Amino acid sequence: MQDMKGFYPRAAIWLSCALLVFFMAACGSESTAPTQSNLKLNFEDAVTQQIIALRSKRNSSGQADTEALRTYLAMENAEHRYAAVWVAASLQDSSLIEDLARLLKDEHVQIRQMSAFALGQTRSPRAADLLSNAFQQDTVRLVQAAILEAVGKCGSEEQLRHLATVRPYPLKDTMLLEGLALGLYRYAVRGLIYSEGTEKIMNDFISNARMPQSVRFIAANYLARIGGVDVSSYEDVLLNAVRSEKDPETLMFWVIGLAKTQTMPAYRTLIQTYETNSDYRVKCNILRGLQYFKHDTTKLFVANALQDSTQPHIPLVAADHFYRTGRDADALQYYGWAMAHKDWQVRAHLLAAALRHLAPYRTPQKQFVTLKIMELHKASTNPYEQAALLRAVGEYEWNYKILLRELLPPSDSIKVLPLIQSTCAEALAELRSSENFDRVLGINRQKVADELNAAFRLCIERGDVGVQAAIATLLTNKKLRAEFKTAYPEWDFLRQAQKRLKLPRDLETWALLQQTIDMFGGKNIDEGYKPPVYKHSPLVEPDWQIIQNIGTQTRAVIETSRGNIFLQFDSLAPATVSHFIQLAKAGYYDGKTFHRVVTNFVAQAGCERGDGWGGSQLCLPSEINPSRYWQAGCVGMASAGKDTESTQFFITHAPTVHLDGNYTLFARVVEGMNVVHQLRIGDTIRSIKIN
Repeated sequence: MQDMKGFYPRAAIWLSCALLVFFMAACGSESTAPTQSNLKLNFEDAVTQQIIALRSKRNSSGQADTEALRTYLAMENAEHRYAAVWVAASLQDSSLIEDLARLLKDEHVQIRQMSAFALGQTRSPRAADLLSNAFQQDTVRLVQAAILEAVGKCGSEEQLRHLATVRPYPLKDTMLLEGLALGLYRYAVRGLIYSEGTEKIMNDFISNARMPQSVRFIAANYLARIGGVDVSSYEDVLLNAVRSEKDPETLMFWVIGLAKTQTMPAYRTLIQTYETNSDYRVKCNILRGLQYFKHDTTKLFVANALQDSTQPHIPLVAADHFYRTGRDADALQYYGWAMAHKDWQVRAHLLAAALRHLAPYRTPQKQFVTLKIMELHKASTNPYEQAALLRAVGEYEWNYKILLRELLPPSDSIKVLPLIQSTCAEALAELRSSENFDRVLGINRQKVADELNAAFRLCIERGDVGVQAAIATLLTNKKLRAEFKTAYPEWDFLRQAQKRLKLPRDLETWALLQQTIDMFGGKNIDEGYKPPVYKHSPLVEPDWQIIQNIGTQTRAVIETSRGNIFLQFDSLAPATVSHFIQLAKAGYYDGKTFHRVVTNFVAQAGCERGDGWGGSQLCLPSEINPSRYWQAGCVGMASAGKDTESTQFFITHAPTVHLDGNYTLFARVVEGMNVVHQLRIGDTIRSIKIN
């Protein structure tokens, strides 16, 4: 992210002045209340069904029928216009900008609000200009707030400057304050930071105890996500925020911000908060925040957290702390802690930390730790533990032989699980791109590189999609591109491998291979590069009979090895909901594992391979709407890009505001969050029942 302080080109003075007027125009009288009746998406209406189906329909070139949608956007029936705007938000098609802009003047507040959201989703600067004009003309706070957030998604640097410097809105204007905070947050997620915006977040939104809680929540998320900005001057503000905050779903972000100040009062407050707060998510974020302090200061405290038995995520995050911030002097201590720990995941992570931080010249110790890791690997019957141990082995460059033997066994009769294959490939890619590769291998460096290059080509040719994805990503490594171009003067094997993929199931690997092909073909895949887009066949359409049979009491019950999780569906994602129900009733999810669990983020399941690279031959449309990922228990569809959703879904542990507008949210947990918080990688879904 970059600091935008001082950015104010002379050529934009007229526009900047206009924008300042626009964003200040709302500071007058309180807005008028919406006068129109609430509009709804009536899924029993045939025309509404036709409109929603446009999300899924594609022509022979893989393009959506925007002309048909444009007709619906201009219909007299308000509910049909409303449905069309919903679809436009998912399509994110810049050709619809002018049509959506006209709806910013619609008589219905909901249509204006949704049009603002849809324009923001286009990510187009042209949309931002039209939004800025509409802000001045509207008097409804709901719409103005939506415009402010939308500008944050697509606006220019000049517009950021004026969002950051506009005079404060009245405290009673909660919606406008939320919109302004979200606008600055959306800019920050895009990597655009203006110093006065951070000052506004700190001085107006955080230090003011009278600020609405929802605004402080957004400010906390902003502070936790920004990078490269010195917040040490706000130590007192953040100390007060952490000491006074009662809501753990806000406090968990404040503690990250406080840690960034790197002061001793901040450290003492974080430790005190850790010891007095019972929410594991707050504790885990404090442990993560300790990376900003000296290792000697934090070591003993984090080591004690390794033995925390109240919640399994806590020792895992503590182990990750040593993996990320450890040092050679303590590496054998990490090994000792690992061998004494009962949790296999913590043990594997500490072993990885030991091997990672042992100095390159400590060959005997590295070999000893490697031997112990492989003994554990041989004794384990848990494929996820085996994969974690192999990943740990990859922390020593000479262990490339072990990984190659696991990935490419000497006999075709030896069957290797996809999870093990993709893990070994990822570990080899990390090993090859390690900054220690040359130093550790010394005079053998070129010989090993040649051996790996031959293996990488064989991996691509053999056709496992997870392995191909890992190797394709490695081949585009900026520091190694020249070497790989020399190693593969003939690279048609990449094209041949891409042709053998099954689409749309393997879309993510297809795109990574295409990027690699573009790189070998001489294209600049860095600045200005647009990821390749595969032209979809028609996407899954909603099953309207299923949707119409869903009542307010309908629940999906995910029966897991840890207990039951109860979901309530979101009606704003009909194609996703109906497809999920069909998969559940067909038993697709029975026996699937939670293959990805990231503390304080998500638990993810639904991969037939068990490693995240599996899906089906059916793709869903992205059904993006203004639904918020603002609390734990949101259920969304995993995605490798627009319209690539298939079978994998995730459940959030905590608020994940950065997912808003990017991932289809189709359900929420209404019971069983205690089970979600206990889920570990490898836990099993026994069945999903629809009641």
